[in-house]
Amino acid sequence: VISMNLEDVSTIQVDIGEGGYYSSVTQTGVEGKPTIITIPGEVPVRIEGGQPGQLEFPYGGSGWSGGGSDGGDGGFDGSDGGWRVEEDEEGGVGNGKPLPLIASGQLQLSPGKGGISGNVTTYGGGGGGVLVNGKGPEGGHVGVGQGYGGGGHLTHKANNGLAILWIM
Repeated sequence: VISMNLEDVSTIQVDIGEGGYYSSVTQTGVEGKPTIITIPGEVPVRIEGGQPGQLEFPYGGSGWSGGGSDGGDGGFDGSDGGWRVEEDEEGGVGNGKPLPLIASGQLQLSPGKGGISGNVTTYGGGGGGVLVNGKGPEGGHVGVGQGYGGGGHLTHKANNGLAILWIM
């Protein structure tokens, strides 16, 4: 949560980060794009997108909630992604930060569920994202993390991010 004095500001530019994906052309994960908020006369606020998982070393991607490694479900509420212990693979690291109370409680942020690996031993579920008033992006694959910024699942793209501006 960042607080700024916005007197005499007429323009605020918000570029919402896009979800990452797996490129079948290069056979590598492409990280999510950052969300950037630009206010004239201020240093831009940049929130990085999540990291892709690695196919050659089956680790889940890191982000707010980590992605699962091969056969592991995605993390939830800032936790690490799951993994198969017998294979000594690691889920992606979640940063563990709590969701903030914003807009004096007028908006309720809650964690989305991590994506499900579906007992597939070669792909993990995406890390869970953020729901606003219990809602997030509609549809999608069960392997993609629920909510804004939820992590992807192999060829199923991650959900785009979200920026909430509260102007008083």
